[in-house]
Amino acid sequence: MNVFFAVLAAAILSCNTVATMPDVHLKLTTDGGFTGRGVGAITVDASKATTERCTSSLTREELQQLGDAIAAAKKSAWKDSYGNAHPDAVQWTMEVDDRKAVWYDSSDVPKEIGALRDAAWKVRERVNRECK
Repeated sequence: MNVFFAVLAAAILSCNTVATMPDVHLKLTTDGGFTGRGVGAITVDASKATTERCTSSLTREELQQLGDAIAAAKKSAWKDSYGNAHPDAVQWTMEVDDRKAVWYDSSDVPKEIGALRDAAWKVRERVNRECK
């Protein structure tokens, strides 16, 4: 009988394991553009997002999307810089762990880096929209 309960307990525990959320750390800033001040910024540290206006917690979905985008971007080769500046161009700088890339809004960047930028910017827009 004790073996039955041991097997049952192991089965219950294995079904109740919690998937860990990715550890997300990135910084995305902008500079230049028409005003010379860029168009905004976001820093994500674990489950907290800080923009130029306020700070908010990330949702589980945002954490997962950013974690997936970071994993994909880390697999691609990053150059230090993409493209050249043009008049009134916005300069984007993204830092993830030990990687950093700089590009301009008219530059071609690898799709994985672009997808990560888009995911981070979507979080920034939500945080700023809900900012009080």
